[in-house]
Order: sequence, then structure tokens, then C-alpha cells
Amino acid sequence: MLYVLQQKGRGVTEKKIREKRKDKQQYISKIMSNVKDTEIGRCFGIQGSTVSEALKRVETRIKRESKFRKEIEVLKKQFVIE
Repeated sequence: MLYVLQQKGRGVTEKKIREKRKDKQQYISKIMSNVKDTEIGRCFGIQGSTVSEALKRVETRIKRESKFRKEIEVLKKQFVIE
């Protein structure tokens, strides 16, 4: 059963939230490892072209949403080894 959550007045399903989370995971995987999309796709059980689409979605959100940009920066800092 999918529960509908409210976000800025629009209904967002749990499935959409999971997809956005996976998009972020794929993006972080790409920028921190610099491996090919096909390899990242293999880890997520998807095709490389799907990874490429996810990266484009994340990059678009980074450009448009400052809060999202900050989220990504925090994630990137968590993966930096000092």
C-alpha cells in the first residue's frame, strides 16, 4: 500500500521518495568514485543509461534548489576521507 505524503501541496508517493533517494545515491557514487555508469548501474541493478538519467535529474535539482544543493554538499563531505 502506498501512502501519500504532502510536499509543497502536491501528493508524493513513497515510491517517488525512494526513487529520489536512489538518484542521490547514484549521483554520490558517480562523483566520489568516478566509475562508469554501467558499473554503478550494476550495483543498483539497473542499466547505465538509467544511471545517466538519474545524474541529469540530480544535476538539474542542484541548479534549481539551494536546499537540495546543500544536502548534496553535506553528503559529499561525509564521504571525504581525511
